[in-house]
Amino acid sequence: EVAKAFFGAKRPLYYMGRRSVWSQNDFQLRRAMVLVNALAGSINRKGGMVFGKPIKIPTEEVDEPYYDNAQDRFDLDGIVYGSAKGGSWLNFREKVLSGTSPYPIKAMFIRKHNLMQNMPNIAKTKKMLEMMDLVVVLDIMPSDTALMADVILPECTYLEREDMVVSFNRIEPSLALRNQVVKPMYESKSMQDILKLLGDKLSKPLFEVSAMFDSELQDSIKELGKEKAFVEGGYDLSQLYKNDITTRNKKLITKHFGKDVYKTLKEKGVWYPYMDDKKLIANNYYNYYPENKKHYTIEREYKVQCYLDKLAKNGFDAMPAWRDEYDFVVAKDRFRLITGRYIINTQSATANNAMLKDMIHSNNLWINIADANKLGIKNDDLLEVSSSVGKLQIKAFVTNKIAPNVVWMAHGYGISSEAMSNAYSVGASDNQIIEDKFEKIYGCATMHHTDVKISKIQSSNKG
Repeated sequence: EVAKAFFGAKRPLYYMGRRSVWSQNDFQLRRAMVLVNALAGSINRKGGMVFGKPIKIPTEEVDEPYYDNAQDRFDLDGIVYGSAKGGSWLNFREKVLSGTSPYPIKAMFIRKHNLMQNMPNIAKTKKMLEMMDLVVVLDIMPSDTALMADVILPECTYLEREDMVVSFNRIEPSLALRNQVVKPMYESKSMQDILKLLGDKLSKPLFEVSAMFDSELQDSIKELGKEKAFVEGGYDLSQLYKNDITTRNKKLITKHFGKDVYKTLKEKGVWYPYMDDKKLIANNYYNYYPENKKHYTIEREYKVQCYLDKLAKNGFDAMPAWRDEYDFVVAKDRFRLITGRYIINTQSATANNAMLKDMIHSNNLWINIADANKLGIKNDDLLEVSSSVGKLQIKAFVTNKIAPNVVWMAHGYGISSEAMSNAYSVGASDNQIIEDKFEKIYGCATMHHTDVKISKIQSSNKG
């Protein structure tokens, strides 16, 4: 009946969600969803899965050196369809900790990642960072990861800098420019300025080290001389940042899109191709694209590949298939832990925001009413939740909004940095107890594959 209703609908769509991976078979689950949409004709059409047509921004060209003895990244080793952009953090961490990486990792430069909060099994992340000879963290907040750093480079917030122009959306493509509101405060700097200063400071010393070991560079120095080999070989790490962001944006936008587009971006922060023909829909809400100009479909040919030989060659099902080990089974005294976040939070990045804390101060462990009754648990009772990798304390939220044998808690709490005064020791961190399992097709952590034990350690004073 469900299949008939789905395929009989005018515009059927099996929405795949925006978050994965939940379990070991998640890659195959998402792929099965794509195949169902393909069978329903719901790809490359209005109301379906849309490719769209983004506005392409040409990349800036910069010289870069080629080393004859450089080794490739290893975080995707053993992963079938890994993302070059996202990589596999757990695979990387495991190889570093186990000493199985193809070369030793002695230092880490970290930006926009709170590793101590964003990866399962915090204890392992802490151990990895302690192994480093040097840890540099570039952040706007004194995060848990920043406290593990040897050097903290304070970055300014988005209001204190201009960012490079970006392309948004695919159905109604546009350009967007985040303009600076105020100058950077205190000792903070933009990422561009930080990288420029580091480049100015480190380029020549690193060049000298490279010249001692790299045979191609040695040949280049003999042919061109040291200074010319340095400049033409792309060894100046600050080359891209010689001009400030405003100058780079102006040059890039005016060259490829024109002066009027740049002027609009500086004035409004956004540009649509049909901006002059916009129609007012509601108060300060406009339709910037005529319906016949929206990119619901693309002209190029495409195909949906059902059978993937590469999966079969690596020991996985070439077509999505259900296996018995995918069944939901937990031991009698255990619960399956799933995690997510409250809509007000952006992972752990907003943990210290006082205004958001006023809305939802802490997280709780959601537990089904029937399960809670069996364990004698009531709202706000203090619980100990433990797994094979750690344990935490958190208050209970008894509800019928979650299934039996399953518990849920929000991510973004349990901060251990005392410098985060609004977030320190508020709630609990899910990654303290989530086991560091990851699937080997895409390399992502299986966030909903941990079973936990729950015990009440203190009754609430309510009721």
